[in-house]
Amino acid sequence: MQVTSKSRGRVSAPPHRRRDRTIQEICHDLRQPAAAILALVSAAETQSDVPDHVRRRLEQIASEARHISTIVGQAAGEGMTFRPMDAGEAAGSVAESLRTSTSADVTVVADPDSTVVADGSALRRALINLLDNAIRAAGANGTVTVRVGTHGDWVHIDVHDSGPGFGAGPVGIAGLGLGIVEWLAGSHGGDLVMLESDLGGTLARLRLPAARTEPGITPVRR
Repeated sequence: MQVTSKSRGRVSAPPHRRRDRTIQEICHDLRQPAAAILALVSAAETQSDVPDHVRRRLEQIASEARHISTIVGQAAGEGMTFRPMDAGEAAGSVAESLRTSTSADVTVVADPDSTVVADGSALRRALINLLDNAIRAAGANGTVTVRVGTHGDWVHIDVHDSGPGFGAGPVGIAGLGLGIVEWLAGSHGGDLVMLESDLGGTLARLRLPAARTEPGITPVRR
């Protein structure tokens, strides 16, 4: 069949190429506003008359902007950077950030030795998704409890909620968020397990290899 110049002008890229290009374009466009937020926060923090409570909020805004920048970078193809980090401290930081936008009771209980080797942004991203799901499932006056502890070769990050249970909450609670967590857990040699919580709702258990595990050896899942 002869292809005319008019028909050639309408030929578009394959769907996967258009999708990849769209992702790259979005990543490119998000870098500038994220950098602008960090610059504005930095400028505000230099003011001598900024109250302490406002300064704490500015630090949270800067942390979120840096998190966005890292996610954008990873989506654009940048790799992860793994280092030892305290899983309990990471969970506490995420919980503090999310408390500003919910009336649910969010608490974190962590063992003192809960160190994992992880990419900081990836771990934060997984925790945000888990806690956000739990908060929405629990509802405005519900309870979300995060328990972090070491169990043998694993660190468990257990996110409990007092909601109606997995699959019985508002539409859209699990879906993409849990898929992201599963992928991030797998990239760290861990996994995600869904169980029943003693609070009456769901227990989402993120399991990651403990940092003291011998390098190069992935613990056997139990």
